[in-house]
Amino acid sequence: MSMKSKMFPNSIAQAILLVLVFLAVLDLLIVLFMSYPILNNGDYNMSLMHLIGFPLAFAMVYLIVNYKGSSVAFDFNSKHINILPLVLLVTMVALLLIYYPVNFLFLSKGDLKSTIDLTPFSLDNITEGLIFAPVFEELVFRGIILAGLLKRYSVKKAIIVSAILFAIPHFNPVNFVKVPFIFIESLFWGWLFYKTKSLVFTIALHFAHNFSELCMNYYFRTVNRLVFYETSIEYLYGDYTVLILIGLGVLFIASIFGVFYYFKRQKLKVAPRLVV
Repeated sequence: MSMKSKMFPNSIAQAILLVLVFLAVLDLLIVLFMSYPILNNGDYNMSLMHLIGFPLAFAMVYLIVNYKGSSVAFDFNSKHINILPLVLLVTMVALLLIYYPVNFLFLSKGDLKSTIDLTPFSLDNITEGLIFAPVFEELVFRGIILAGLLKRYSVKKAIIVSAILFAIPHFNPVNFVKVPFIFIESLFWGWLFYKTKSLVFTIALHFAHNFSELCMNYYFRTVNRLVFYETSIEYLYGDYTVLILIGLGVLFIASIFGVFYYFKRQKLKVAPRLVV
C-alpha cells in the first residue's frame, strides 16, 4: 500500500470531520466549565479549561488519525530558522498595515469597542492566545490536516482548503473583517509550512498574531481611549497616520520580497547542475 493511501485526512470531507471533532470537544468543555465551574474565579476556571480542553481536543483528533492507520510525525526542524525574523516581520506589518486599519474603516464605534477585551492580558487570554491555541491549533490544522491534504491534492488546493477550514471557526459576527484576513494569513502560513516542512514557523507566527492583538487591545483600553469616541483611521496612529501607513507598506513589500527571494535561492541551491 502506498504512503499516499495511508495518510488521513486524504480527502476534504475527512479534513472537515477532524475540524468538527476538534471544535466540538473545545465547545463542549467551554459549556461544561461555564455551567459547572471547578474554580470560583472565572479567569482561573477558563484557564483550567484551556489546560484540559486543547490537549484533549488534539488527542481526539490524533486518535482518529491513528485509528485510520496513519503515522503522524510532527516536524519541528530548524533548517530555515534564519528566515524566522523576516516572516515574523511580514505578519506583524500585515496586522499594522491591513488588519487594524480595516477594522477602523469598516467597524462602527460600538462594534469596535465590543471586540476589544476589557482585560487583554488576563490569565484566560494568555493561556488560550499565547500558549495552547498557537501550539495545538497548529498541530491540528497544519501538522495533521494540511500535511494530509498535501499528500492527496495539489499544493495550491491543499493550502487553500486548509486555510478555509482554519478561518471559518474564527468567524465573529461583530468583527466580520477578521475572517478574510485570517484566511489570507493562513494561506501564507500554509505556504510557509510547505516550504519549511516545520511547525516551528507557523507556531511562532500564530503566537505573534495573538500577542499583537493583546497588545493592541491593551493600547486601546489604557493609552488611546480617544478611539472610543471616533473610529476614523487617523485615530489609529495619530497625526502621522498617512506617513506610518506608507512606511509600513514599503516595509511589507520589502519583507515579502525578502521571504520569496530566500526560498528562491534555496531552490537554486538544491537544483541539479547540468554537466557540459
